[in-house]
Amino acid sequence: MENFNIRSYIKLSKKYCLRISVLFFLITIFSCNQLSAQRSIRLHSHNDYEQAYPLETALINNCGSIEIDIILDNNRLVVSHDTVLLENKPSIEELYLIPLSTKPIEQLQDLWILIDIKLYTPQTLILLDDLLEKYDFLFKKVDSSNDQSPLKVILSGDIPKKEIAKSESFPYFYLDGRVDDLTDHYHSRRMPLISANFSHFSSAQGTEKISEDEYHEIQQVIQECHAQNKQFRFWKTSDSHAMWNQLIGLKVDVIGVDRPSTFRQYIE
Repeated sequence: MENFNIRSYIKLSKKYCLRISVLFFLITIFSCNQLSAQRSIRLHSHNDYEQAYPLETALINNCGSIEIDIILDNNRLVVSHDTVLLENKPSIEELYLIPLSTKPIEQLQDLWILIDIKLYTPQTLILLDDLLEKYDFLFKKVDSSNDQSPLKVILSGDIPKKEIAKSESFPYFYLDGRVDDLTDHYHSRRMPLISANFSHFSSAQGTEKISEDEYHEIQQVIQECHAQNKQFRFWKTSDSHAMWNQLIGLKVDVIGVDRPSTFRQYIE
């Protein structure tokens, strides 16, 4: 009887060890897949200039995209979301272009500079193009497939996208499109990104779940973006683990956050 119990114990032990091993293997595969998915996400520093340390905070937290709002004021491209006290606010050159020019090139590889033009004027484009030309070694040109420069400037906001896309006067300007632009089939070389207001698709915020119908609608849009070799981004999403989990599940390519360090901790 004693021998039987020992043999039974050994058999049970082997059986459960095998099950545990299989379970551990599946968990490992799932974790690797999750990590792979997370690594493919481009972290976007929303309104980066509002950080205590603009640019530096984004770079420390491995952001792949930085958002800068600009407004033309007295021949200066001022970094601002509104027109209040523009004379007291820094220019894009002061706050970003000069600091970027001092960084090692390898630290800036494949970084997107998403410039949201808050009040469009033709002069804004001309001045911005002149500024980028001044730091030409930093910025990729749309028509050059072999350009080794690290940064890509993507224009956002209410701008004449079709005119810019057809123009040869602005070699540095890539475009941030909207969902309606998918029907025009802009080349992904010119328009690598499609952005949308999350609240136009869902009311979910914080820990709330996106409804099944909303989820399918968003999936269809993202699939069409990917079919056109474009990446997809929402704005107006909450900084929460629940929201980030859903966005990753939807295969959103770019996730905008107000607190990059919080997202980095979530990923890690």
